[in-house]
Amino acid sequence: MKTKLFSICYEPQHFLTVGNQVESWDNTENLRPELREFPIFESAFNSDITKDLDYWGLVSPKFEKKSNLSCQKFIDWVVETQKTITADVYFINPVPIVESLFPGVIQHGETCHPGLLGILQRNIATASQIDLATLYMDCNTFAMCNYFIANRKFWDKYILFVHDFLLSVEAHPNDYDLMYAKSANYGPNKALPYYTFAVERLFSIFINLYKNEIKFAHYPYSRQDLLVKTSLAEPIIDELRCLSDIKQIAVSAGYPNMMQHWAFLRNRLAQQNQYLFLME
Repeated sequence: MKTKLFSICYEPQHFLTVGNQVESWDNTENLRPELREFPIFESAFNSDITKDLDYWGLVSPKFEKKSNLSCQKFIDWVVETQKTITADVYFINPVPIVESLFPGVIQHGETCHPGLLGILQRNIATASQIDLATLYMDCNTFAMCNYFIANRKFWDKYILFVHDFLLSVEAHPNDYDLMYAKSANYGPNKALPYYTFAVERLFSIFINLYKNEIKFAHYPYSRQDLLVKTSLAEPIIDELRCLSDIKQIAVSAGYPNMMQHWAFLRNRLAQQNQYLFLME
């Protein structure tokens, strides 16, 4: 299978950091930087460059710093995993601490950016019969960044899903203003609007809502990976891994009492280690 990963280059110096097995994607024009990756995904989706590829993806220059994994190792993992797991999309969540501590990307988003849940609930057509506040996500579908490699089946459905969401937002003036003009109060960059953080979460929401149609696989960080990546003490890493496992059981079994157990243990860990919520 022809599988390719592109590294998005926003500035000339980014071209110098692209490895041999990863190709550069020129986005130095970058007319709407606050919109992040999605316009680039659209451009690639409609480009002749990707039309003959079986799987492809684009990642930001921050990929290696955030994931603690080289682009080459990520694509190597995808190619190796394809031998045993046939999926439509292969992804990595570079923030496993957040996955352990929050029920899902939506709940995390609402905590950090109040009002985000409402935007998502009102404008995702397929969510009309679902309370997104109770859409829980385990490690199999939880992703805080758009770091994935996918086939045409995924891209066809995902691009349409995001388009439909954005068209709905345009039809709601208050949501449009919040999405494009209001600060999401993101610490490192107060200028970023809600758009950035809403679209970022659509990937996880999409694979949850379409999990009967779209097959997916996630990169599994080992215990040692997490120790190196986070520099946290071993007991903390072990507790975070336990929380992730408990949530996975609760989500896969549809067992609400297990989610209550997860919440109890999570809250206890949070009270004792509040700094965890400041980490990425």
